[in-house]
Amino acid sequence: LLAQPDRVRSATMGCATPLGMDMSGRDESGPSLPGVAPELLALWEEMGEERDYEDELDWRVRHWRLLNGDVLPFDPDEFRAMEARVIAHAGTHRNAAAHARADPVGLDRGEELSRVAVPSLVLEGPEDPVAPPPRGARLAERLARARHLRISGMGHALSTPVLAPLAAAIREHADTA
Repeated sequence: LLAQPDRVRSATMGCATPLGMDMSGRDESGPSLPGVAPELLALWEEMGEERDYEDELDWRVRHWRLLNGDVLPFDPDEFRAMEARVIAHAGTHRNAAAHARADPVGLDRGEELSRVAVPSLVLEGPEDPVAPPPRGARLAERLARARHLRISGMGHALSTPVLAPLAAAIREHADTA
């Protein structure tokens, strides 16, 4: 978005937070925001543990259950089937989850974000335990041309109940751009 703006017509960011914010919600360039849910942080402590295939599937479903939030229904079979496909595609059941281990501290992009000129849609899940509100709103405020939209009931998981409103919002945004 910053290096090659002529190659991008629009941007959509979901369940996102401004870079430079740590897990606790401390922000290098502004007021602190709510941090990652403690029960999720506790589960992440187990992320690198060795598990057999079935135990890994069980762990991943527990993870998705927390990511889903408590408002919308959670279908464990939906996420178990998805993770079985992911494991089959990866060729291993070992949990890589590298992005969950990344440390965003020192990556603040507050000033540069104001130069993002493409129309941007920032989607926020009010039940998101990873990037809880108002993190999405904070990101949208920093972008020059952003629209902030909360998807009712959404957490950090893209479960069936959020797919239609999410797709409609992205489609409308892309069509407008």
